[in-house]
Amino acid sequence: MTSTHTHPPKWAWLGFWILAVVLAACVVGAALILYAYDKSVWDVVRHVLGTKDRVEIEYMWLPDSYTAHVEPPPYSYAGNVETLEDFYEWKDTPGGVLATYEDRPTAHEVPHDGAETVEVHNRDGYTLSKITMPSVFADETVIFYELLPDTNSVQYNAVFLIPGTGHGGALDVLGEPGPWDEDYYQDGMAQTLAKAGYATYVIELLSYGERAIYVGSACGKVERSPECSPIAVLNKLTAFGIDIADIWTDEVTQVLSYVESRPYTRDVAVGGLSLGAALASNQAIINSDVVDAVVMAGRITSQIHSPLATDDPDPHIVSCCDVTDIVATIAPMPAYTSVGTQENVLILRWEAEEGYVGSFLSDVYRLHNMSENFRNVVHDGGHAYHAETVLEFLDAHLGRIP
Repeated sequence: MTSTHTHPPKWAWLGFWILAVVLAACVVGAALILYAYDKSVWDVVRHVLGTKDRVEIEYMWLPDSYTAHVEPPPYSYAGNVETLEDFYEWKDTPGGVLATYEDRPTAHEVPHDGAETVEVHNRDGYTLSKITMPSVFADETVIFYELLPDTNSVQYNAVFLIPGTGHGGALDVLGEPGPWDEDYYQDGMAQTLAKAGYATYVIELLSYGERAIYVGSACGKVERSPECSPIAVLNKLTAFGIDIADIWTDEVTQVLSYVESRPYTRDVAVGGLSLGAALASNQAIINSDVVDAVVMAGRITSQIHSPLATDDPDPHIVSCCDVTDIVATIAPMPAYTSVGTQENVLILRWEAEEGYVGSFLSDVYRLHNMSENFRNVVHDGGHAYHAETVLEFLDAHLGRIP
């Protein structure tokens, strides 16, 4: 009896070898990628399964060689400051780290004439007043709010809060209802401070909230749209060579002038979240003789050392110094910074992981022998205030007046 053997056709063998070559190429390619990015297979497994011990930051992996060394720009703290004498010489260098602040008007130079209270509301634990006054920097009306605690005090320590970017503007910070209250993220921080006994002030920034402009169908919108308003205002002002950030800074200074002039305000802190934190740091620099403490939440991070600081960085800052260098000049004024491990802004999640700002500014305050004046908080939340530690900081450096 004759047995027969069936052999696979030649095309099947060809397909087998092609598949083997492709698989081998994938394995080699994966190994090369892991090697290039200094990652192990176990790193990848933990990344995919989400079992890393710390909060996973969703930015691309970069080889250490890309971030191991960063050449400091000419007016950076690094390379210029070793002693306290160096610090003040570096800070006051003409055309140096504070060059863009040298000609800004101060609260003592800006009039706050024409302030008018247009609304008054009784709230639980405080009185809310809406105040307007003519802007001295633009053909605009400045809008801001005052929250006075329901106490028998004749004086209060004051906190001036500056809103972050967002539809809600001042109403978000106030915790008042508005057309965009589903998008609020600033936790009604002004209410928290007023109920704790601080006279609290909140400005409405040009192009946000009540000061937004109608943009028609821009950005796909068919109604009044604060989302698009800042872009429209920015483009219009840029065409005339005007930086909207300058108007924001100067109008905040004008309101600070008003706050400082009140007979019932004593010490004054400025603070903000996100964009508000940046504008608060400006005030701590420009008006250091008026501001007694500064709260900077969810904003301050390196533009040079972070591997994520590539989103249209300010060319002046990159060529002159780092953002953190500028903030360092606030020392030894009491200062608070915070960031959340669940930040939706990737560069801030990097900050929560690496703690660059906390470490850097801690060293600056140690140089002044004033470590107790600086507090950095990494909390478990997102892009938000951490109200508990903000109050602890303000209580330590301003204090509530009974």
